[in-house]
Formats: sequence, structure tokens, C-alpha cells
Amino acid sequence: MDFPWWMQRAIQARLDEVTARIEHDPELSRVRGGTNEAFEVLFAGKDVEQTPEYIEWENCYIVSKG
Repeated sequence: MDFPWWMQRAIQARLDEVTARIEHDPELSRVRGGTNEAFEVLFAGKDVEQTPEYIEWENCYIVSKG
């Protein structure tokens, strides 16, 4: 099903607005910072891409970005 161009533009504009709000939300910034910190502690000194923990973290990260 193809949407008319004006509807596609309206949807894209709304997605852009929501994305901008998410990127600047202080609570989400705090959570992202905690996630990065936890990642560094969890995988310090390991070949991270070879661990099951990394695969689990990556899956959660991908879901959170979606």
C-alpha cells in the first residue's frame, strides 16, 4: 500500500520530532550513560564480541534503538 506523498512527509516529520525529543530527554540521557558505563565494566579486558553477554547486550541495545 502506497501512502500519498503528503502523508509520507507528515509521518516523517512526526518521526523526526519524536526522535529529537528522545535524544534530548534528560532521563533517557541518564539511562544511556548508565548503560555505557555498565557495558564498560562488564566487558573490561575481554574480547567482547565472543561472549554470550555481549550478544545479549547487543540484542537489548538494538531493541532499545528500535
